[in-house]
Amino acid sequence: MHDLIASLLAGRELADLAVVALPLVAMPLLSIRLRRIFAGTGTDRFPRLRIYLRSMLAQWLLVVCIAVLWVTRGRNPRALGLDLPLTIPGKAGLIVAAAAALALFAYLFVSLAKLDAAGRAKLLAKLAPSKIAPRTRGEAALFAPVSLTAGIAEELLYRGYLFWFLVPATGFAAAVVASAAIFGMGHLYQGWRGMLSTAGVGLVLGVLYAVTGSLWWVMILHAVIDLQYSIVGFYVAAWNRAPRPLG
Repeated sequence: MHDLIASLLAGRELADLAVVALPLVAMPLLSIRLRRIFAGTGTDRFPRLRIYLRSMLAQWLLVVCIAVLWVTRGRNPRALGLDLPLTIPGKAGLIVAAAAALALFAYLFVSLAKLDAAGRAKLLAKLAPSKIAPRTRGEAALFAPVSLTAGIAEELLYRGYLFWFLVPATGFAAAVVASAAIFGMGHLYQGWRGMLSTAGVGLVLGVLYAVTGSLWWVMILHAVIDLQYSIVGFYVAAWNRAPRPLG
């Protein structure tokens, strides 16, 4: 254990430890606080817009801090999976991710458009426990940049930075598992099932990042997964505004 800690701290600065402390300590604590807000606020009164704006601001500040730290230390962007030009596996992953995103969005639009009344009711019931999901057109519109921000900032932190920090001491396999577990802990506000499913997504993204060495297309996949909520939110808002039959 002593050797592992020494390996983790070798060549690291206080600023690096502060960044790593965010997913390890700060994010789970904030997630617990958000969970308490969930419990004490009804769905209609939940402050989604305020949480969206605060989340984007915090995550972009994180991106700026990491960028400043990286540039001022003269570190290679490739260590964070941000190298240009991309490696051949990275280019392949980028193409596949873009194709998968287009296919997923097309499938989602078609599926939502074909839902009948029973299907809509089932979807709304499934969406109900997720207070963070958008319900109005305004919330759905704002959730789109929130999704893009999360795709960039969270991947930069949970995959890029954590892998750079962990891999030299633990190897890729342990780094994949550790980053996925930490990623899940940062989503405790979704409940235990949500946390476990998020950790599963993090595990897949971590494996793919380790294989290709490129963070760009992993960011795309992450953003696409979150953008689904924005699309569903627009449809939910449209359903809520649709005229109901009399009687």
